[in-house]
Amino acid sequence: MSLVEASLGGIIASLQHLCIRYKHTPMAARSNLQQAVPISFGFKMARLLASFQRHKERLREIAPRLLVLQFSGAAGTLATISPESSYDAPNAEVDGEPLALRCQRLLADELGLRVPAIAWHTERDNLAEVSNYLSVLTATCAKFATDLKIMMQLEVGEAREPYVPHRGSSSTMPQKRNPIGCAYICSMASSIRALAGGMTEAVVADFERSTGPWEIEWITLPQIVSTTWYVVADVIC
Repeated sequence: MSLVEASLGGIIASLQHLCIRYKHTPMAARSNLQQAVPISFGFKMARLLASFQRHKERLREIAPRLLVLQFSGAAGTLATISPESSYDAPNAEVDGEPLALRCQRLLADELGLRVPAIAWHTERDNLAEVSNYLSVLTATCAKFATDLKIMMQLEVGEAREPYVPHRGSSSTMPQKRNPIGCAYICSMASSIRALAGGMTEAVVADFERSTGPWEIEWITLPQIVSTTWYVVADVIC
């Protein structure tokens, strides 16, 4: 999450610069892909800036719910950590603090995580929430990449993605500058949106230890997180 937060900071700073630099640069707004009324390129960037500022705010809201320890014993009761295991809450104490809760707190402190209000073995809503957040974040990146692909057309020529050596040239037509970065962003963002649905499916877990749904996370969550990083890093470039 710290990498995403840093990337958002970089994107926001770049957009603030573009808003000021191009606030008086005219261009045509589009409605149904047809020219509509005049706007400025700075205004277009300001709308995108507002979107990423909202994403940054959402990330701050999500982080406390996401960065929470899961350490609660086999069924979530913490009973097996007590010398006197029972179905009730453990009653052994150290310095007036229940032993099980002390172990949980010390582990959370060591890992830099929050202590959970209660076990969440099969309550996977927080992981689904962050996955869908990353889906919407990268969809915003793809929305602008789609606009930029059209703006890069020679018939339009309003803006273009920055030149990167060995990327964007045509293998057969050297006069071309292809929107390769935009294409990468759009394809990766589309993959993230598809994977986020699997994370929502993993919420539907049975009882206190599920028979398989949360194993979906092992496949999809690493892909969502790593692909998101490539998307936001490409936007900065």
